[in-house]
Amino acid sequence: MSAKIKVGVVGCGTVAELYYLAGIRNHSTADLTAVCDVVSDRAEQAARKYGASSWFSDLDRMLAEADLDAVLVLTQHKHHYENAMKVLKAGKHLAIEKPLAESFDQARQIVELAETSGLKLSAAPPSVLDPVTVRIRELIRDGAVGKISHVIWHASGSGPARRANWGFTDQTWFYQRHAGPMSSLGPYALTSLTWFLGPVLRVAALSGISISERIAAAGPTEGRPFATTAPDNNLVLLDWGEGTFGSLDVGYCAVASKGPQGQFFGDEGVLAVNGGTGADCIEVYRQDEGSGVSGWLAAGSPNLGGGFTIATTITHLVDCIFEDRQPETSGRHALHVSEIMETAARSADSGVFLETTTRI
Repeated sequence: MSAKIKVGVVGCGTVAELYYLAGIRNHSTADLTAVCDVVSDRAEQAARKYGASSWFSDLDRMLAEADLDAVLVLTQHKHHYENAMKVLKAGKHLAIEKPLAESFDQARQIVELAETSGLKLSAAPPSVLDPVTVRIRELIRDGAVGKISHVIWHASGSGPARRANWGFTDQTWFYQRHAGPMSSLGPYALTSLTWFLGPVLRVAALSGISISERIAAAGPTEGRPFATTAPDNNLVLLDWGEGTFGSLDVGYCAVASKGPQGQFFGDEGVLAVNGGTGADCIEVYRQDEGSGVSGWLAAGSPNLGGGFTIATTITHLVDCIFEDRQPETSGRHALHVSEIMETAARSADSGVFLETTTRI
């Protein structure tokens, strides 16, 4: 194997610019070999800025002409399936932004093709490698708060189009039928929660459009009104079995929030996830009269999680190719998350709890 893993990127928009391209360029065993975007000027600019050897406006051409080991897919959600299948059929390892695909069936096809082809698949988000989530999992698995009865987790925001000065591309597609907060924000929460507590067995949900029209705050459509066509307000109930339940909100209807991002309620204490990094990003409440320990205790460490970025989705894949091991950001985990999201949508339509079939 060569000294570096040759990486191609398809999709050179805001996410690539803010999170990924610099991460690939700066990774010791990665070579940013080629970039691709349907807007040719965008691809050319990315190649020049980040030192890619070549640039393309067509994925088929990039796969045919560039010498690549792996490809990172950063396109709009509705193009994930088509582009992922092309990458795998071309014999390249795959890293892909969340969601894995628009539907559970499409996600399953991607995972199965990677497995039968002997190719590695790294699926965003890379939460399982974040030092903060690693610490949370350790605390839960070590029984820091005892047997967990229920979880409350918040994954709502106002969405990309409301952020002034964020992004140079049109962000209104995040609110449309082929996207929405469940596929954009849901994977972050669900990947973490299922890593902490295991696979979800049953799902129920409420889902709807709360804000039917919005105004873009940035990008080429700045100042223009646009319609919301994807459900922007989702409340999901999760059942892990053995009396462990969870509630999750996922939407674009929260301009701000105050308080913990998530809380795990156990029979011996409470674990609060405050967001951010550092010693106080995780706190544990204990009341042990015998030991004199009572109240909230910081459970993080100085700079815990500092420097971690979502570019780990591709840099981890590069490391796994180089060392010939399977990514921890696995396709099977992403497939379970995909099923939970689709099951939530079906539950919202039917009004009943529905069971899942996949496991991690």
